[in-house]
Amino acid sequence: MNVLALVLLISIEPSASPLSARFIGNSAFELSDGRAAILLDFPYESGAFGYMAFPKEEVHRRENSLCLFTHRHADHFDASAVASVGCSVAGPDEVQSAVPATHRAGPGPVWRFSGATIRCLSTRHADVEHCSYVINWHDHQIFVSGDIEDLEPLTEAPERVGTVLLPSWLASEVQQSLGASAFQVIIHHHTDEETVPVCPNCILPIQGTTFEIGGGTLNPCEAPGCQGQTAPRGGDGSQGVDRCET
Repeated sequence: MNVLALVLLISIEPSASPLSARFIGNSAFELSDGRAAILLDFPYESGAFGYMAFPKEEVHRRENSLCLFTHRHADHFDASAVASVGCSVAGPDEVQSAVPATHRAGPGPVWRFSGATIRCLSTRHADVEHCSYVINWHDHQIFVSGDIEDLEPLTEAPERVGTVLLPSWLASEVQQSLGASAFQVIIHHHTDEETVPVCPNCILPIQGTTFEIGGGTLNPCEAPGCQGQTAPRGGDGSQGVDRCET
């Protein structure tokens, strides 16, 4: 992996307009500018494969919304719940073909929605069609990983990015490769009992919490000698208390 290239690709734009992210569970986030919402890998099947369950109240209608899916696996996608959310669906052909034509956002690899430009980067995962994404919205550049296996897709992203969503299995690689580089990493796709290695400028979100894109860290691991952190999550949306490994 070209670490220098990865560092150069990552920057934070301090003049960008406010954009929030709410963690629904697993790899699902609700991005919002206050007028529209982009739902990442939601709706999915609650509790699929032992990953996070979410409160059933999360599946509700959202006006002016786009559901953006990385792939069709059940812990990322639930075609049967899309109509209840009322969103347009963008993603790989395997995803779009599973929902009624009235909900399809149309073919990619580029979609435009409420001022956002979304580009699919075709990436590898198992035997399914899989997209990682670069989202450019209100001058924020966000890399959405999906279930990638290494950081190579990030080095190949055509745009500079300031916020990176990465699965838990890459947290230690980010720490080793980038040290204390000044960008925001949001960790996702971890189980309730998993301990995730601490990495600089990382957010390990607690289910149901909202934070600012580009706004720095959340839930730091504070115990003396701490080398890892977990954020307990519950299907009832309760926050719990962070735990650390020493």
